[in-house]
Amino acid sequence: MDEHFAAVKALRDRQAAYLDSLPTDPKEAIKAARAIMTPDFEPYPEGVKEALYLSVALESLVNGEGIEGRGLDRDAARFIANRVSTAMFNVMKDLDRLSDVLENPSRFERLE
Repeated sequence: MDEHFAAVKALRDRQAAYLDSLPTDPKEAIKAARAIMTPDFEPYPEGVKEALYLSVALESLVNGEGIEGRGLDRDAARFIANRVSTAMFNVMKDLDRLSDVLENPSRFERLE
């Protein structure tokens, strides 16, 4: 049971350190949010365009000659599906971080 409590404490400490690493000044929060939303001056978070293009390619594979049986088409469809899901998970992670960044100044105010 002590291992369980130690694991819970470690997770709580890690969450507290994460929250403490977020900006507390509203202007800095906006700056950090913009960096997440438009990395390297791109119009969307990393992975959004890739997921869009890959999903269009997958749709073409599925609606075209199909992907039944074994072969390059099926392998390509599986690869694309994997890349789409990976890209979308990365976008979700960035959007979660963005939400945390934008909410942190108000969280910090409540703690004072």
